[in-house]
Amino acid sequence: MNTGIDVVIPWVDGNDPAHVAKRKRYADTGKADSNASPPLEYDLDVRWDNFDEITICLWSIHNFMGWVRRIWIITDNQTPDLSSLPPRFRDKITIVDHTEIFAGFEDVLPTFNSATIECGALRIPGLADHFILFNDDVFATGPLSPDDFIKDGKIVVRGKPEQRLGRGETLWSKQMRNSAMLAGIDPQKGF
Repeated sequence: MNTGIDVVIPWVDGNDPAHVAKRKRYADTGKADSNASPPLEYDLDVRWDNFDEITICLWSIHNFMGWVRRIWIITDNQTPDLSSLPPRFRDKITIVDHTEIFAGFEDVLPTFNSATIECGALRIPGLADHFILFNDDVFATGPLSPDDFIKDGKIVVRGKPEQRLGRGETLWSKQMRNSAMLAGIDPQKGF
């Protein structure tokens, strides 16, 4: 049992020429229709822009979440520049490559699908039993405590249950329903 709370951050430097070339190479083979609307996610270069948000994210964890046990940054053969961070804080950070979390499933690589990568986080060797999934553009803006996320061994859920009947079910709503079920909330209600 790995105690404590970890943070997992999927990250990509979308401006890296090697990553741009890889993305374009695989996007070209996956296009079903060049006139498709809306454009495929791979065609939206702005989605991949890197403004060094990872550094701000990490500084926010350093400043407001000092109790975090370990930080795992999931990447595709890349390493962010961590040089501006204090050395003791950098010691908490581990870079995890896609090949590690998809070991045994290398035939699905490369993947650019954030949901797939986030699911792969569960396969990080040594990951704490409780972890918080960030993105590189998620920032803590004030002091946080472990009880803000996990209390009495259960996930803290914010909001209030509401009836969701009659609404079309989207991937997002399925995720919310599953999260509510994990928190012990009636699955017929959304959150």
